[in-house]
Amino acid sequence: MRISKLQEEMNQIQKEIEQARNQITTYSKRKDQAQKLIDNHAHHDLTSDVDEIEEDDSTLIDRIYTETKKKAAAAGSFLMKGNGRPLYLEPDDLESVHDILKKHKTFRIDLVKKIRKERAETDTALQNINAQYEVKRSDWLKKVDEWEKSQKKTYAQAESNPESIEDAFRNRDVKHREIFEKTFPDLKKKREEEERSGRTADRNSELLQPSDEDIKARTAAAIPPLLRPDAPEARLYFHNNNGISREPKEEHKARQEEFLNSWTEEEKQIFVDRLVHYGKNFAAVSLFLPNRASLGLRLTWA
Repeated sequence: MRISKLQEEMNQIQKEIEQARNQITTYSKRKDQAQKLIDNHAHHDLTSDVDEIEEDDSTLIDRIYTETKKKAAAAGSFLMKGNGRPLYLEPDDLESVHDILKKHKTFRIDLVKKIRKERAETDTALQNINAQYEVKRSDWLKKVDEWEKSQKKTYAQAESNPESIEDAFRNRDVKHREIFEKTFPDLKKKREEEERSGRTADRNSELLQPSDEDIKARTAAAIPPLLRPDAPEARLYFHNNNGISREPKEEHKARQEEFLNSWTEEEKQIFVDRLVHYGKNFAAVSLFLPNRASLGLRLTWA
């Protein structure tokens, strides 16, 4: 029993020793932290005191400069976290831009090769297409010339447009006639005499043509028969008396008297009073007379 009590006491003492050691370590850590805080606070107070002394000694412009520098330093610390502090009007000094330029030097060679290759391929393709087009165009022109000189064209045109084929034959006859007249001048004289006699005959026919047309018109005219006075068609008529005014002056006066009699004394007084204020602005006067329009007010004033 006595040994067990001693062992329990020893265990309890060991626990207390461990607790004391833990407290010593925590207190030492707190002491170090407190010492750091004291040092930082003292340094901050020293710098703030120096700044205050400098601000007291400096002018207003110097104070503004110092305050601006502090704000710029605070903003610069935030910008330095990303890409580094940018230099104004000199973005090439950034590290990221330098990396991009280095990569571009190696990438540019492959890019130029690819572009030149694509341009060469497009040029060769266009040259091949142009050569094929020229060959096909020459073949097509040859076929067109053969078609123009062939007789199939004349028959085809005759089927589609007979007038054009007649003109073609007429032109061909004119060419042949010129050839024959050069070799045989007598044929030309004979043709000219025939044309001259034909023109005189046509002129005489033109002079006789109006009289013949007049005779034809008179013979073709038909006079319709006259209606009898007792015919039923002659008695059918209609007299439109709508809108006839027998005595317009009297009707106008009666209409004016009727219109003026419809006015009450109160309305007349309001009209006279408002007319003094607004003059001939009948639209404004009509606002005070809800039962009267501006046109009626104008007629009343007239």
